[in-house]
Amino acid sequence: MDLLTTLYPQRCVFCDEPVKPGAYVCRACAKAVRPIEGARCPLCAKPKKLCDCRGRARFYDEAAAAFLYEGAVRDCIRRWKFGSGGDAAAVLAGAMADCVRALWPDEAFDCAVYVPQTGAETARRGFNQSRLLARLLGLMLELPVSDALVKRYTTDKQHRLPMLARTGNVFGVFDCEKRFDGLRVLLVDDIMTTGSTLNECAKMLRLADATQIRCVTAAVAVFHTGGRTEKSD
Repeated sequence: MDLLTTLYPQRCVFCDEPVKPGAYVCRACAKAVRPIEGARCPLCAKPKKLCDCRGRARFYDEAAAAFLYEGAVRDCIRRWKFGSGGDAAAVLAGAMADCVRALWPDEAFDCAVYVPQTGAETARRGFNQSRLLARLLGLMLELPVSDALVKRYTTDKQHRLPMLARTGNVFGVFDCEKRFDGLRVLLVDDIMTTGSTLNECAKMLRLADATQIRCVTAAVAVFHTGGRTEKSD
């Protein structure tokens, strides 16, 4: 083992403990951190027993998430979004790709599209996490990635708002600069909360004549008292 590895060991993306070079996840987390399994709601992406969407109409056809946004997964995503997550994007994208293959094995997507940020939002964080996940998914699923969606102005953070205010917070903020005539789209984001952001993006893709829209995220939030999720960024 060289000095650099000794001083700066690779760390598990979930618990942040040192792991062997070339490993992304420690043995304990590989056993403990499990993707969502069993029956899911196709609209809110949660396990059926946690579904609280009441079947509200959506512009997308289905949504799925690799993990619940809690515990080690929440810690992993937060570290990554704050710039110290190391290899988290590759692990999360890999789980998302497995989710897509398992749930929609016969869906021949034409492209992936990611939820955009404003220039100011990207500058503040240093990257668009949804874009990075989409790029990695594109490589794993052999899909082109489109930059068609744009965000026209900065909005309040969704996790800081009560549930009923989240739809209005993103209403009309996105636009689509390309046509999707008859295309089947995989819409990518990092975390799904109420689905308002994904739904607004899907609306713009529908207006651009996308024929099929399925959404995939790294995690889906579980709501706590008052309709708020734990802070994600």
